[in-house]
Amino acid sequence: MSSEQKVLACVDRSALAADVTDWAAWAARRLGAPLELLHVIDHHPETAIGDDRSGALGIDASEHLLDALAAADASRSKAAREAGRLFLNSLRVRAMASGVVSPDMRLRHGALAETLVDMEAGVGLFVLGRGASSAPDRSVDLERVVRALHEPILTVPGGFIEPSRVLIAFDGGT
Repeated sequence: MSSEQKVLACVDRSALAADVTDWAAWAARRLGAPLELLHVIDHHPETAIGDDRSGALGIDASEHLLDALAAADASRSKAAREAGRLFLNSLRVRAMASGVVSPDMRLRHGALAETLVDMEAGVGLFVLGRGASSAPDRSVDLERVVRALHEPILTVPGGFIEPSRVLIAFDGGT
């Protein structure tokens, strides 16, 4: 791994985030590479906000409704960014406690697979959790990410135990 390539820990708000951080910190120390923690905020525009907006609209009501919806969306986005920043800070402290010197943090909006493909050029190792999740499409997302990336990927189970053996899957390609 070249010196400019980093270990990228892909963390979400699941129970595996601390474990992914521990595995990524171990890999960064072993490889002598910088560590970056990435949290992707996935937008779901189809998700209703809970208010019933049906019924008759009066004069200029549509403009007021659009303004109210835009303000609510901006408020939710700001709250998600702040919560993501606090979440990443707690994981950064955890990584530093395990011996990583000044890990970076990155908060992005979008879909995980597309975000990782965009960031792939500077990454030498991706670290992702593979445990059970309450999200029904979690395994589909993991498969989509693995198929989209061309750099090494470390998928980790819950709980960190320093490895003493490894299994590498190699397809014989370049």
